[in-house]
Amino acid sequence: MLGDKTTGRVRVRTAVRIRPLLAGKGKKTILSQNGRNVQLESPNGGSKTYSFDYAFGPRDGQAEVYEKLGNPAIKEVLSGFNSTIFSYGQTNP
Repeated sequence: MLGDKTTGRVRVRTAVRIRPLLAGKGKKTILSQNGRNVQLESPNGGSKTYSFDYAFGPRDGQAEVYEKLGNPAIKEVLSGFNSTIFSYGQTNP
C-alpha cells in the first residue's frame, strides 16, 4: 500500500528499472544491481551506490513492474485516494 489509511500519511516511493544494453550502444556503467541497491560507475573511475524502494533489473519485464507499482496505485485510486506514477527515461527503439 502506498499510503497509511489509519494515519493519512503518504510516502513517496522510488523505483528504477535498468533496461538491457542495446548491442553496440555505449558501455556498461551499471556495476551491480542487488535488491533495492544499484551501483553505478562514476566518471572519475570510482563508484556510487543508490538505494530505491524497488530496483528492477534488465531481465524484469513490464509485468513485474506493473505488479509492484501500477497495480497498487490503481487500487489506491479506486479506493478514492490520489496516486501518481511519474516515469522518465529512454525506451528501446
